[in-house]
Order: sequence, then C-alpha cells, then structure tokens
Amino acid sequence: MNFLVLGDIFPSALPFLKKKLPSIIKKYIQIKFLFLVVAIFLQDSYAYAYLEPGTFTMILQFIVASIAAVISYVIFYYQKIKKIFLKIFKIKKKNKDK
Repeated sequence: MNFLVLGDIFPSALPFLKKKLPSIIKKYIQIKFLFLVVAIFLQDSYAYAYLEPGTFTMILQFIVASIAAVISYVIFYYQKIKKIFLKIFKIKKKNKDK
C-alpha cells in the first residue's frame, strides 16, 4: 500500500517544510504544555485544610530571616570589595608621592 506524502503532492514545498516543521512542532508542544499547566491550576477543588495560627508566625519568621541573611551577605561582601579598592588606590598614591 502506497501512502501519499506532502512531498509527492507539492515537491517544491519539501525543503521549506524540512526547515520550518521542527519549529512549528516545538511551538505546538509549548502551547499544549502551557494549556495543560493553566488547566491544572484552574481546576476547581476543595482542600479541606486547616492552617494553624502558628503557620503564619513560621512564614513571617522565614521572611524576616531571609531578609536578614541577604542584608548580612551584601554587607560582608561590600566590605571585602571596599578593602580591595582601598588597597589598590593607596598603592597608587604611595607611588605618586615617591
């Protein structure tokens, strides 16, 4: 049994399809994946869950600790970089004086 392919019907379209078909398939897969993700998140379902009062306190504590960690990290490396630049510029000043 012989099956007709698009190249048999439109031979001039074959080089074009070889170049464009993979990108078209990628876009189709991306759109399908996006639709699947949106469909999953838009589903209606009941959680039957209970959040204890301590949960909010834990979340707040995590946020405050994260902010403190970021600030201390930035300050620590700011001081190191500042020391390096001060060493570079002090050496240049000493060489100019001599």
